[in-house]
Amino acid sequence: DNKDYYSNPGQIYISNKYGNKNDLELLFDGIDSVHFIHESYLKIDRKQNLKKEEKAKTRNEWLQFFKAIGCKDIPVTGANGSCADFVKVLNAARPDKIKLLIRLINLHWKGYKKYLFANKYIKSDWVTLFSESKVIPIGNELFYSHQVFLKSEKTNRLFGDSVKYYPEKIEYDFAKEIGFNVTVDGSGVVNYLRELSRNHVRLSNEKATRIYKYLLNDEGTDLSSFSEEALIYLPKAGKWFRLKNVYWADCSRILSNNYGYCERSYNSVFKELFVERIGVQDKPDNALLIQTLKDLKVGHIDKDISEGDKQRFYNLFAEFGYRTLNHQVDDDDCEALKKCILTNKGRFWENAGNIFYNNDDDLFELFNDEESIAFIDSPKPLVPLARE
Repeated sequence: DNKDYYSNPGQIYISNKYGNKNDLELLFDGIDSVHFIHESYLKIDRKQNLKKEEKAKTRNEWLQFFKAIGCKDIPVTGANGSCADFVKVLNAARPDKIKLLIRLINLHWKGYKKYLFANKYIKSDWVTLFSESKVIPIGNELFYSHQVFLKSEKTNRLFGDSVKYYPEKIEYDFAKEIGFNVTVDGSGVVNYLRELSRNHVRLSNEKATRIYKYLLNDEGTDLSSFSEEALIYLPKAGKWFRLKNVYWADCSRILSNNYGYCERSYNSVFKELFVERIGVQDKPDNALLIQTLKDLKVGHIDKDISEGDKQRFYNLFAEFGYRTLNHQVDDDDCEALKKCILTNKGRFWENAGNIFYNNDDDLFELFNDEESIAFIDSPKPLVPLARE
């Protein structure tokens, strides 16, 4: 490498000048502490004015000689699978170099696949870097391996051009070991959703439906990660949601837009996936509805309630009326509701026997001006519904 010194053969690479076809000089150009055999050995042959065929023969003899004494024609791994020179290239984070490295490993995969693990439980250093670091080159950018797919007809049909495909041919096992999405299966689709969610990617209704339809038809997929991450995309809302913030039924009339409602984006066929398998609740429980009422009350202690919040109060009490008729409201719920009643005074009162049900116009006229007496603020169409 244009420096005059001696070194252990096991620490030196054979350059392409000696017939090594692995392009190591290009791979390691600019990488520190990587050394090649000096070309001075070939200069001896040049002085002999050998013919072309003889030069090729002599070069090959040098190649075989250097390999025989332990010089390297490809990077080698240690007993624990480690490879310092692979690590140097990956840490340099240069797409052009890593692309060459992947080609080299791919070309010699049969040998390298024996050194994937440092021990029974831990991957070797270079495999770990490929799996966990942003080192996969596509164009002039680097990506994490879990962001990258092997292209196939099935993958392309499901994802189209919306995912990153590795642009070169690569051994299936190599791609799988370093974390590529190698097949279209349920886990790959979940990984894809995870990547889309992390990057806040908006999906069309058609694309979202196509992705979740795959999970609907693939009953063996582990969907436990839906309980921990925002993997539910609702096109109508244009947002990603966590499981705890999603309901199947459209409850937007009683809850805020901080929640998502599946039936607004997907037809009833998908209820099996979202409710039965992922665990989305059909409707919010009583505790959340009561907390929503409490929040309304706290937000209007010293100010008039807006028409929008007033309508939400009406809808909440109508929902509780429906649940009462279906024996879904207990005594504790009723005690909580007594403390959150919107009255005709424009304020929330706690019922201490001084709030009347607003269904008698004569009674309303008689006590309307009494400061210590109030009536439930409820539009007339809701009154008979609540009493039936």
